[in-house]
Amino acid sequence: MTLRPHGPVRVTVADECELVTEGLAAMFAGHDELTLVPPAPGGGLATFVDLTLHDTFGHVPLDQERLDRLVNRPSGGRLVVYTWNLRQGLVDTALGHGVAGCLSKSLPAEDLVEALVRIAQGETVVRGIESGPSSEVERAALTPREAEVVGLIASGLSNHDIACSTGLSINSVKSYIRGAYRKIHVTTRSQAVLWALENACVHQPSTVPSTVPSTGPSTVVAEAEDLLADIDPVRRRRPVFSA
Repeated sequence: MTLRPHGPVRVTVADECELVTEGLAAMFAGHDELTLVPPAPGGGLATFVDLTLHDTFGHVPLDQERLDRLVNRPSGGRLVVYTWNLRQGLVDTALGHGVAGCLSKSLPAEDLVEALVRIAQGETVVRGIESGPSSEVERAALTPREAEVVGLIASGLSNHDIACSTGLSINSVKSYIRGAYRKIHVTTRSQAVLWALENACVHQPSTVPSTVPSTGPSTVVAEAEDLLADIDPVRRRRPVFSA
């Protein structure tokens, strides 16, 4: 990568929903040193940028092949892992694959902008790493597919939507849901959404066919958010990404 000596740092995102993109645009507002480049038409990755932000959530274990593809993508600039669950093991693996930085989505705007500028200038920056030994997803021993399905439920998708997004059959989706419910000790969809919200287990589907209507967050998501607020009304909620 050729570092850009003049002009704002061009930043794009990989596999993120419109809500996250708009949130980043708001965080970058007033910071002339950065500019957000929207994804290419059709949801493709933007090119000729300085930095690409990638959320690794939903890939347990880490999808190292995809990481390598993004790191080596022509004109994609330097790759930055930008996620809620920033653990030491993930950071070590990501940096070992050539990632230029690992940043938590909990960072305030000023810290995020400062870190991104430093990364664009050639530094390797890690900010907001979790102190816990492992994530609740790992402690629950969810398989990668179970974690993905629970995350998609928390995103407001129906079983049919999940099947379309993942390419699984309805029966397979139901089987993964039953297995995940046993491991996280829940019995209802609202309880599963609550567990996902509490443990940052919310996943944006990589693809949803155009035949699937976009209905937004489901009622169970809203119910779970209300329940979470009742449990701890001062807790800062993490965003729910809807399809």
